[in-house]
Amino acid sequence: MKSIFRIVGIVIIILAGHAANAQDEFVYWPNANYDPAIPSVEDVLGYHPGERITWHRDAVRYFLLSLIEFQLIATLKVGKAANSSMLS
Repeated sequence: MKSIFRIVGIVIIILAGHAANAQDEFVYWPNANYDPAIPSVEDVLGYHPGERITWHRDAVRYFLLSLIEFQLIATLKVGKAANSSMLS
């Protein structure tokens, strides 16, 4: 019986070690050149993306701030992606 607990304990330690290594910092687009003048989500909302739930109003606030403050409206393209018959 002690050997079963020993094996389970070793497996738990191994899995915990793998989980700790899996917590590397996530990079959305590796080797991408980001414009440092545009604020990050953390700069505007005060937390990293995925750290907590972002309300719609906060996401809109971030994007509008980026578009208006940094004159990015000229680069924005809006198109129709799909139709929904559920709203009719």
